[in-house]
Amino acid sequence: MIYESARGYVRAAQDESLRRPIAVRLCAAGTGKAGRDSLVARAHLLERARGPGVPVVLGMPHSADGEVGLAMPRFRGDSLWRIRKRAKDALQAPFVQFSARPFRRAAESLLFAIARAHAAGVVHGGINPARILWGGEDGLTLLGWGCAGGSGAPMRIDRSLYPETAPEGEPVLINPAGWPGAVGFTAPEWLAGSRAKFAPTADVYAAAATLWFLWTGSLPGTDGEEPPPGLAQVLRRALDMDAANRPADGGRLFRQVIAQLDA
Repeated sequence: MIYESARGYVRAAQDESLRRPIAVRLCAAGTGKAGRDSLVARAHLLERARGPGVPVVLGMPHSADGEVGLAMPRFRGDSLWRIRKRAKDALQAPFVQFSARPFRRAAESLLFAIARAHAAGVVHGGINPARILWGGEDGLTLLGWGCAGGSGAPMRIDRSLYPETAPEGEPVLINPAGWPGAVGFTAPEWLAGSRAKFAPTADVYAAAATLWFLWTGSLPGTDGEEPPPGLAQVLRRALDMDAANRPADGGRLFRQVIAQLDA
């Protein structure tokens, strides 16, 4: 077992035809058709957001008893949350080394994945460092696509938001009911239940909070070190409580952050 939650679990498996390790996501017992629909919708979403940093759908295997799974590569590496916290704890200070080349690689990879997804009309809905795997030479992988939803309940699918039926230009988000993120990384509109929580600006907030944490080892708004002034200004704008004042999508945040790292 790799991961388990109220909505389902992920198991380690082996692709016998290609002789490679894979991970298979399965629905929790009792979710029935709603659970199967959620996996299909998640597969559609991953295909639509497909690109560097996004898990690849290898297939949807069926068991003999009719159980459906979502097969993806088994990723190597550790979460950025654990890596960053270990570094800070070991030094008893912000991890200065992470603020140079590794930070740039992580920032570029994360923001590029989000920018591509937003351009394809996909909103992640729950970005935080615990959902980002860092594999060194293998790069960065953002997990949890389609994660948005109330904890402890089966995934419910709003069919008007399916990739194949969503209005052109509107973001796609599986199960837009509930709170998907982690404390300190969740846009305030999610907590307030605003319609704006469906917008890419919610991902912009979460990505900015994640980058702030990666640089400083602390959450935004807490006592401690800050990023350099130019980068801090960009991230603060992306962390504005009013979504209308943030960069409109991941592409804009990508350009602004990289401009400061190049300055």
